[in-house]
Amino acid sequence: MRTGFPLALAAGILLAVAAAAQTAADAERANVRKIHARITAGKASQAGSYKVTIPGATVAYDMVAIPAGEFQMGSPATDPRRKKDEEPQHKVRLDAF
Repeated sequence: MRTGFPLALAAGILLAVAAAAQTAADAERANVRKIHARITAGKASQAGSYKVTIPGATVAYDMVAIPAGEFQMGSPATDPRRKKDEEPQHKVRLDAF
């Protein structure tokens, strides 16, 4: 009987660890759902420009809505002042934010 005790103890510890990991994963999923809900709720109410005040401070800044669209990023190869970090020129597409 005594030889089965360490095996049963190890199995019990493994089950406890697995249950704790599942509880932590569930809590993490709940946090992600809450954050997602806050972000998506804010997008609906912030269709245009708005002002943000940093919590606990008097500092505020204006936010401006950026429309969706495409633009060329980088300098053309023919630009004599072109820098290495400006190549290659390529099209960029942005979603509105």
